[in-house]
Amino acid sequence: MAGVYHPSRLNVKSRCRVVNGTVRKVVFEQYDGDVHVDLRPDPGFESLLADGNDRVGGNLIVELIPSDRARVAVPAEGDRIQVVGPWVADTQHGWNEIHPAWWVSAGAIEPASEAELRAAQRLLQLDASDTH
Repeated sequence: MAGVYHPSRLNVKSRCRVVNGTVRKVVFEQYDGDVHVDLRPDPGFESLLADGNDRVGGNLIVELIPSDRARVAVPAEGDRIQVVGPWVADTQHGWNEIHPAWWVSAGAIEPASEAELRAAQRLLQLDASDTH
């Protein structure tokens, strides 16, 4: 979970999962620099969802963290993709996610901006100061 802020909020259900689906929405989050992807899982992958995923349209949340964006593609809405990463329960939001995504099969490499990297670094530094 390197590069993920407040990792204690994520309950790891599987250290590595693969999921196929269609991208419904892509949002660049200013708060933490993550790219938030709403993925409609293909049939056979619905078991990755929790009841809380209903609040996000029945989609699985896929998070791309700023430090990985130089090598992990950002998909476009409507893309059919395969994603690989840890399958987690986000206890803060009550839904399941792939967080962070280590690989996305389609899209463009869009390295994080300096502002996005600074936002992530600020949150990671807060985490480090909370543990000391």
